[in-house]
Amino acid sequence: MFIQHSPPDSAFGRACDPDWWITGEVQLLREIDHDLKVLAWQRTSDAQLRPESQREYPERLPLSAAEVKAAKAKAPLIPSPLPIAEMAKWLGWTKPDDVKEE
Repeated sequence: MFIQHSPPDSAFGRACDPDWWITGEVQLLREIDHDLKVLAWQRTSDAQLRPESQREYPERLPLSAAEVKAAKAKAPLIPSPLPIAEMAKWLGWTKPDDVKEE
């Protein structure tokens, strides 16, 4: 009986519904964030010069557990870090011959 009427932010409520925290305020903030991204994107050359089929329109932030899982699945792989010598060369700190790899 008590479990049936427990609040959504209780431990039981969070275990039963992982999306308990998505409220109207959170959805409103998500839409504001997306609208600001679209407004900034509209001023870029991607929005103005590319054909409509090739434009990279900003996406909304994933909210629900299913959306987060889908976004992680299609996210690109994280590249490996640069070696120290290559990073020093890229930053222009030293000549690549002066830096020794560890």
